[in-house]
Amino acid sequence: MSASNDIGLLSSEVVADMAFTVGTVSVLPFYTFMVVAPQAEVTKKLVASSIPYMVLGTVYAYLLYLSWTPETIRLIFASKYWLPELPGIAKMFSSEITTLASAWIH
Repeated sequence: MSASNDIGLLSSEVVADMAFTVGTVSVLPFYTFMVVAPQAEVTKKLVASSIPYMVLGTVYAYLLYLSWTPETIRLIFASKYWLPELPGIAKMFSSEITTLASAWIH
């Protein structure tokens, strides 16, 4: 992205990099408890909570949003049957950094 597009806002690459880091670090306590104390009550409560899934799902959706262009929806559903088509999906994932970050979060 050019500097003129980033005035006052973080670039999508910076947001994707931050999301990658946050997504990686945020799951570590869950994995640690599942490995170290899988039967402990705290582990059961952590795993049963929907909050981490909602947060990571929101981050994932935002990263997908950053990958979209104004024509993305039109390209994805270009067929007369309104079924997704591969060229449209490829366009949605045309930003390498945000695509990789969203795949990692997923």
